[in-house]
Amino acid sequence: MKKANLLVLGILVFMIFGFMSSVLGLTGSIGNARMTLRDVQAGDVIEKYILVQNVNSVPVDIELFASGDLENDIEIIDSNFMLGAGEEKKAYFKIKVREEGTTETKMNVKFSPIDGGNGVGLSSTITVIAEKGPGFFESFFEGDSEEEVISNSSVKKSNNSLMIGLSITAVVFFILIILLMFANKVRRNNLVKSKKDKNEK
Repeated sequence: MKKANLLVLGILVFMIFGFMSSVLGLTGSIGNARMTLRDVQAGDVIEKYILVQNVNSVPVDIELFASGDLENDIEIIDSNFMLGAGEEKKAYFKIKVREEGTTETKMNVKFSPIDGGNGVGLSSTITVIAEKGPGFFESFFEGDSEEEVISNSSVKKSNNSLMIGLSITAVVFFILIILLMFANKVRRNNLVKSKKDKNEK
């Protein structure tokens, strides 16, 4: 019976690692998590991009969609594409600035397995500061860049939360305990039956 218990334990440990790898395996990564567009005027059309990186060892499908203040004023050029393992791509989009003022929009990036299943999402926050015209300081410092990008704020996110993985692990261990208790009960019954047979002889 000890060999049987070890076999059951080995199978369940294998199942745990299988569940954990499938739940927490897929990872998403983008190169610029936030960008601020300054010296922008109403009526401008701005073309920018998000660096999308596949840091997984398998190909993934990528989908881009906007949300927020300028959701309806963004034309996504590279809305759907596939990235092989270790590949990256600049996903371009255009922003139509209709009014002056400050707006905040999110460009959402969804990473999905090519064979289906749960994906993981990331977003880049785009802040647009639009004015009627350039002010004195903007004209004086005309060498300043129109875009302030925190390009080093690379973001990575694993598929689902750690709580899901811990919950699955707890369920599997609960099943393991039940199976071990059942195996011990069967072993005790066999011992009792064996002693009874010996006494009868």
